[in-house]
Amino acid sequence: MSERTGLYERLREYARTDYYPMHMPGHKRNSELCGDILPYSMDITEIDGFDNLHLPEGILKEAMERAANVFGAEQTYFLVNGSTCGLLAGISACTNPGDRILMARNCHKAVYHAVYIRQLRPVYLCPEEVPEFGICGGIDPEQVREALRRYPDVKLIVITSPTYEGVISEVEAIAQIAHEAGAVLLVDEAHGAHLGFGHGFPESAIRLGADIVVQSVHKTLPSPTQTALLHVCRRKAKSPEQECGDGIGMSFEERKARVKRFLGIYQSSSPSYLLMAGIDRCVELIKERGDELFAAWRERLLWFSSQTRGLRRIRILKEEEMRRGDGFDPSKLVLSVRGTGKSGEWLYERLLLDYHIQPEMASGDYVICMTGLGDTSAGMERLAAALQELDSVLEHTEDTPDKPPYDPNADMAHRSCARILVPEQYSWEMPEPGTETERLALPDCAERVSVEYIYLYPPGIPLVVPGERLTKELLLELSEYKRGGLALRGMEDESGEYLNVRRQ
Repeated sequence: MSERTGLYERLREYARTDYYPMHMPGHKRNSELCGDILPYSMDITEIDGFDNLHLPEGILKEAMERAANVFGAEQTYFLVNGSTCGLLAGISACTNPGDRILMARNCHKAVYHAVYIRQLRPVYLCPEEVPEFGICGGIDPEQVREALRRYPDVKLIVITSPTYEGVISEVEAIAQIAHEAGAVLLVDEAHGAHLGFGHGFPESAIRLGADIVVQSVHKTLPSPTQTALLHVCRRKAKSPEQECGDGIGMSFEERKARVKRFLGIYQSSSPSYLLMAGIDRCVELIKERGDELFAAWRERLLWFSSQTRGLRRIRILKEEEMRRGDGFDPSKLVLSVRGTGKSGEWLYERLLLDYHIQPEMASGDYVICMTGLGDTSAGMERLAAALQELDSVLEHTEDTPDKPPYDPNADMAHRSCARILVPEQYSWEMPEPGTETERLALPDCAERVSVEYIYLYPPGIPLVVPGERLTKELLLELSEYKRGGLALRGMEDESGEYLNVRRQ
């Protein structure tokens, strides 16, 4: 590729290369499936005949109703600011300032931002660990029940299912527990827009009792980056009285109206018609050819599994590694080199540089390759062949006793396995410098309470949130992580050397 700096030209050049995308978006640049790229000639604003996303009465209203029908929701909204704006709107709609919420500790940073904006009081559900892979598992329903017993004033429960690595919680059981306690359940299903369409893929939270479900259609389905859906679901009431309200004393219609109001705040007032057309085209494709396309996708995944079953050193996450009760999304390929003396970064670079396969991300000792509806058999064959060759290389490589590179997701799982946590002194605004806080070098922050976030992107799950106390073990791991050349995000000090903490 040339050294041109213009983004448009750079993208055009990249599109002509042979790099295969094992990452989002789910259309995988498959022009045979999706057609040509949406052109400038179709980029418009709210002109006559094309409706208004914030007051839909015509073509956009019909498109969202069509999406609700295809996905099985009562009401569906198009999102052009990604799942982020859907999470912000959904959480805001289901809470009032100062409310207590129960949230999975491995939620995306957007959920933490909603807590900040609405000044909510969070209680954290810390997932168990998938020990062989060092990743976070699902949320145990009994852990939810216990948290609600201890904090009966919880108004909203937020969980992520599936996770970035494809782990699925027992949503139906959690929904039942939430509703019995008078709480609302919001599921961040950003990575699961393809769920619920059969052919071996798990059911969607939409049909499992969640009240609000947010999905990124671009992650696994053929839709442009930044496109997402927010689904508002009607509870299956056993009696008319049960439908009258939920955890915050509002009816379904009131909850729906609040979602719409907050979407008007968090969504752009100039929504892209190209993005909305992409969503609608994706919905139409699933409606017309979904059975055929999902069956073919599943067949490609089964073929890949059969071809890689004999790998000896590279391990691929399977459902049998899950905690009892957790499910697994087979579209996520978590490729682990744990115990080989190699790192996830090594595997990532080999796939990228030697085989021109672009993975989604690398962590301490694993790589995530994301498949999607737009994948081709040729692409899956390239990945399987590459892994077979790399596995052969590892088979003849002497193991090293060195400690594997720091994996923040694994560290979070170890530190907070299946616990209920309440952050200390959660602060909503950064105090004036020199008053309630002080800036210290990271190694000097042991046993101090952070007033900042520390996270990695991807996946955007905070390692540290305001109000949490930093342990010596965590700080040591963070230092090792920095020495490995990976950047810490979320801190006021962009170099990642210093952190603002509560003054003692």
